Amino acid sequence: MPRDFLKNAREEYDVIVIGSGLAGLTAANVLARAGRSVLLLEQHYKLGGMATWFKRPGGHIFDISLHGFPYGMVKSCRRYWSKEIADSIVQLKNIRFDNPMFSLTTSFNREDFIRLLTTEFKVDPAAATAFFDAARGMNFYDDQSMTTGELFEKFFPGREDVIRLLMEPITYANGSTLEDPRSVTASSSRTSCRRACSHSKAAPTSSSNSWKPSSAKAASKSASTRT
Repeated sequence: MPRDFLKNAREEYDVIVIGSGLAGLTAANVLARAGRSVLLLEQHYKLGGMATWFKRPGGHIFDISLHGFPYGMVKSCRRYWSKEIADSIVQLKNIRFDNPMFSLTTSFNREDFIRLLTTEFKVDPAAATAFFDAARGMNFYDDQSMTTGELFEKFFPGREDVIRLLMEPITYANGSTLEDPRSVTASSSRTSCRRACSHSKAAPTSSSNSWKPSSAKAASKSASTRT
């Protein structure tokens, strides 16, 4: 017999959240923790939206969830989710880049990127340091006339391989392109290159295994206990 998910639903709620993706779960979690009665609606039988996984016949598991994010997001997880989720995040090391231009391993932080630039790409150490210092000092109120591509050309003229290396974490963080304003790239560079990439302790890095969305479950539980 089909399960009646609305069996214990109330007649009225302070807030109704439609959709249990990361945004919906976060909103429901924050509101419930603030004392509001919350009804979280989801058409699928599994919570999490794009932060979930599914299995196909033969035991093949497909992970369609968020695989990693800048380590600085730990503070956001602690603020908007829970200390338990924040503490379960670990910094990844030995990240491998394989593409037609180069193949290398990095710990994905500023110090190691400077090491790679100077040893593998033969960039002047002063130029490499100056680039990261400039990126760290930028903000969204800076001059928006310079693009990301122009910023790279200023410090690393004609070096498409260097641009490819530095755009990997930036594009990974927020999808920025060479045509975007430099301050957007600088913000991503500070978060990604300086703090590195993160992954849940419960999340194996092998593609043959799948991360179970424990964060989604925790948020759902937090919201439901107060509804």
